[in-house]
Amino acid sequence: MKSLESKVEIGLAPIKYSTLTLEEIDSLPILVYLTDKEGRCQFHNENVLIACQSASQSIVGMKAKQFYDAKTCLQIKEQDELVMHQQKLMVFESNALLKNDITQFQGISIKLPWYQDKKIIGILGFSMIEKKHSFSQNLEILLNLGLFSSLSMIQKNLYHDIYLTHREKQIIYYTLRGKSARFIGRMLFLSQRTVEYHLENLKIKFDANSKSELIEKVFHSGIHLNLEL
Repeated sequence: MKSLESKVEIGLAPIKYSTLTLEEIDSLPILVYLTDKEGRCQFHNENVLIACQSASQSIVGMKAKQFYDAKTCLQIKEQDELVMHQQKLMVFESNALLKNDITQFQGISIKLPWYQDKKIIGILGFSMIEKKHSFSQNLEILLNLGLFSSLSMIQKNLYHDIYLTHREKQIIYYTLRGKSARFIGRMLFLSQRTVEYHLENLKIKFDANSKSELIEKVFHSGIHLNLEL
């Protein structure tokens, strides 16, 4: 098991690095974890223990298969491998089921490469659970840590010409807060199908293949800072 230093070197994009302190990430109000390339936990905050319903004080050295079902473990493995291959921060929609086959979590996970001497040694992950964590508030916290800032100017230049209708801004506003198409429809007096239609158009505008990628690109663009209902 690795001996963790007080600072964590992370990759925000290929050949772009930054550092965070363990103190900074340990105190975050969401799930925070470091796993090595084999998927063994090397660090976690208290929120991870609560989510995993672990009776122990630490799960360091353990793998996801000790807490989650096989489908969830495969999802985690594929996400981690993609992040390490792409060598950049990525956002995923998460759907996790504990081994008890009862407790299920849906939400958003933000993962990025964890480096040592500029060599990838694992993953730094942040997970937000729907109906428990405020997506927008916690994304702002991560933004303040500098996780998005290194890419923001590039993304702003790419997306500064995108025109959004008032309805699209409303839908993005609620999507960034983790709301489902059904919920957004109720809030805006629209059918779920209409909301999904707008989301598909937004994916086209931002060249996104999924809702999680749309959230990632909207946040990088800075457009979210000017959203008003």
